[in-house]
Amino acid sequence: GHIVRAGDPRLFWSLSFALTAATWERVGGFCESYTGYGAEDTDFAARATSLGVDLWWVGGAPAYHQYHPTHTPPVQHLDDILRNGALYKARWGSWPMQGWLRAFEERGLVAYDAATDDWRKTEVSEPGRG
Repeated sequence: GHIVRAGDPRLFWSLSFALTAATWERVGGFCESYTGYGAEDTDFAARATSLGVDLWWVGGAPAYHQYHPTHTPPVQHLDDILRNGALYKARWGSWPMQGWLRAFEERGLVAYDAATDDWRKTEVSEPGRG
């Protein structure tokens, strides 16, 4: 039931949020350069906060989401997350979804290059191909 002002924009999730039409216009809506899955929410929140729009978290506010099978980490969205993450980094200077990226790295699916501050997909050998 708590209301927290100035929440962390990296945690914004567009499943349930509210704002005025004027604020939507001010922020400019969602960036349409993101395709597939991931980072569009974080980008929206980054843009909103860069324009002085406060994020408020309303504890206990119900949000409903249609059930669908999920994977943790969401390996089915790996390519989207890498592409959209790189777009976010180009726009905002840092990588979003770092928890997922580290989980992908632990599985050997991606590698981080500290020299270039870049995540890339690794070559995973196919079964029976060494």
